[in-house]
Amino acid sequence: MMRQWMVLAGMVACGDPITAKNAGRSDTGSDADDGGANPDGGPSDADGGGGADDPPTISYAQALCDPAPARMWDFVAVASDPQGIDTLNPTGFVSVYNGDTLVSEHTTELDVASQRYSASVTVGEVNVPCEDAADHTFHFLVVDEDGNNSATKIVAGEAD
Repeated sequence: MMRQWMVLAGMVACGDPITAKNAGRSDTGSDADDGGANPDGGPSDADGGGGADDPPTISYAQALCDPAPARMWDFVAVASDPQGIDTLNPTGFVSVYNGDTLVSEHTTELDVASQRYSASVTVGEVNVPCEDAADHTFHFLVVDEDGNNSATKIVAGEAD
């Protein structure tokens, strides 16, 4: 019994070592908001300092309908990932809703240089005429290579 107690006490005392890699981490496992700097004052990691469980974010999204002559919906979302832009999946998603009813779903493509997902889709494919743009919401989602989903960015439709 004494030997088991000693082993248990040794395991508890050791715990996780405090290293530069996990110093500054919160209880949730995400990096502390320190502007990306290492705790020792050195430069931040090349990968942005984000952990594999940190989700990507969408900072801006827009669903804009061009009524004439194109009759196209233009979808744009600006996204980033704590592990770096190159860890975002090349395809994002837009779901179109009228209230709680799903109207259509579409994919967007990532331009790494601009950190923008975009797509141009015909009014017929979206199933929303430009004059009804404001009556619909557009739910943008991106995913990183670790399978982490961004929070859904919801915007109202706009007509040009």
